[in-house]
Amino acid sequence: MKTRILIVVIIAFFGFGQFCMAEKAKQNKVNTSQSFTILATPDLQNLTSSWVSDFQKQNPGLKINIISYQGIGTPDMSKTGADIAFISDSYYTTPEPDHLWKMIVGRDAIVPVINANNPFYKDICKQGVSPERLARLFSEPGNMTWGTLLDNSSQVPVHYYMADDRSLRSGVEKFLNTGKGVESEAMVTRGSELVSRVQKDPNALGFCRLTDILELKNQRIVANICLLPIDKNGNGQLDHFENIYSSLPDFLHGVWIGKYPGALTRNIYTLAGTKPDNQNQVQFLKWVLADGQQYLNMSGYFDLGSSERAVRSAMLDNNINIAAAPERSFPWETGLILLVFVLIGGFLFSWVVAFRRDTNTESGVGISDGLSHFNESSVKVPRGLWFDKSHMWAFMEQSGIVRIGIDDFLQHITGPLTRVKMKNPGDRVQKGEVILTIIQNGKQLNIFSPVSGTIKTQNGLLNTHAGKLNTAPFNEGWVYMVEPTNWQRETEFLLMAERYTDWLKQEFTRLKDFFAASISVHTPEYGTIVLQDGGELNDHVLSGFGPEVWEDFQMKFIDASK
Repeated sequence: MKTRILIVVIIAFFGFGQFCMAEKAKQNKVNTSQSFTILATPDLQNLTSSWVSDFQKQNPGLKINIISYQGIGTPDMSKTGADIAFISDSYYTTPEPDHLWKMIVGRDAIVPVINANNPFYKDICKQGVSPERLARLFSEPGNMTWGTLLDNSSQVPVHYYMADDRSLRSGVEKFLNTGKGVESEAMVTRGSELVSRVQKDPNALGFCRLTDILELKNQRIVANICLLPIDKNGNGQLDHFENIYSSLPDFLHGVWIGKYPGALTRNIYTLAGTKPDNQNQVQFLKWVLADGQQYLNMSGYFDLGSSERAVRSAMLDNNINIAAAPERSFPWETGLILLVFVLIGGFLFSWVVAFRRDTNTESGVGISDGLSHFNESSVKVPRGLWFDKSHMWAFMEQSGIVRIGIDDFLQHITGPLTRVKMKNPGDRVQKGEVILTIIQNGKQLNIFSPVSGTIKTQNGLLNTHAGKLNTAPFNEGWVYMVEPTNWQRETEFLLMAERYTDWLKQEFTRLKDFFAASISVHTPEYGTIVLQDGGELNDHVLSGFGPEVWEDFQMKFIDASK
């Protein structure tokens, strides 16, 4: 019986796969009788021409018109006569016109660079350099030292270089927020000359484009040059979530998910009045995200990472929504195949359930109800506890020691935790500092302390049974006992049960916004199933996603609540 079912399923999958391949081939075919028009800003004119020329060579007979944009700011697509546009950050302004569809197809980044033999290299990698300390180099005469950057007594001078590029200088000034120019007496004329000088000077610091320091053929940074790590939050150390500088792929990924300062990142966008549904336009944009990426390097920009290309290409194929997908018309052949699949799937499911029922009846184990929904009624809120917006709780014992742990809301999001990293007894913490790292199979989140004080005890049970954070967050799953140093003042910023429950309504809205904006970008195949049945979240919603989404959640949800 099992063998026959397996054979039927394999045949059905094979037939369905053949059908899908045939349908995909039809969809990928370009209709050369349908032309379209592209608008390009002046700085992207040559790049756009290269893209169009190569695509037309591969599709003889297809006509694509290019018109140059002469305006200022984001073009009004309804008035340009163009179907799609390519524009850079120099022209793109926010908020953009209503209903404007946009997608990033390439990037440019301004990077601070140092010599790989810098005498302070180890300290730089450990603590990074904050934008504020970089700005101090230009605030007063005599500040141009490595001691200024690293907060030590060193008087070793910084030899400062910057490429002679107006847009680059503008980006650096915006990043440093100095309110004054950052030109240097050692100004160089070309990025290649700047790189050469930094390679020869151990005390050099320069600002240039990322493409200036790349070996395009090997996709790596040129010899004797390192990226200067940026301490983005200015806390005097390069935190785990800030460290994107160990390799070029790590850096590019960090730029993608927003870990690199936005003022130093510039994008190349494609715009349209609405998401393109014309077959030729879609195929052209998908080609730009694939073979066309090579032209970005030739034009002084850098291409997207492979995973980002795949995500954006899938975005062109799918309508990505957080609710159930709208109804579409299907060919009758597709409907027939889906019907066969439903029948086979139903039959197989019934057999599996019956088999599990028999097995579980014998062993006395109940059958799982499957995924449940996660909403406000799911969260336990014990009275008598203080709750912090870091999603930790606090309770003062009769002894005056404060017991703290994570709230029920957070464990519903992460799902089963497999490990924790805790501070040690005797460590001092400040409210808002990282006090706990929760881990699920290598994916992790840093959680911030709700109070200031000295850790007296850690819950050693969590070292071997991290799951207690899920099953008993208010009992056996407590995390620390802390001797508070500013309890009376800090309780003014904590919430008791009623106010906390009201605040959670805002958190659920923020959570849904996060998944709508972030998860659909990283994993578009989940775009229609993460929020189901009119917007319900699945319990343990974050559990099934990879480290990229967890990093995004850390930065855009956890960190944003500080």
